[in-house]
Amino acid sequence: MARILLAESDRKIREFIAGILADCGHDVHACENGTEASAWLLERPVDVLVSDLVLSGTSRFDPGYKLCRPWDPDDHPHRAGISR
Repeated sequence: MARILLAESDRKIREFIAGILADCGHDVHACENGTEASAWLLERPVDVLVSDLVLSGTSRFDPGYKLCRPWDPDDHPHRAGISR
């Protein structure tokens, strides 16, 4: 079982993907924007990050790949998936 952070701004897509991952036995936390996802990542380690290509933040839209930047190279998720 993997600890997965799902960052997806569209509620229906977020719930659909989170449901599938949870049904497969993974521990999933779903965020609706980049601000929430960044805060989650600072507090908790994850094994996998699945992110929307463009995430809404509090004041602007950020590319989802920016979520990977704060990690130490030895302490990053094993995989990152970015969808459009």
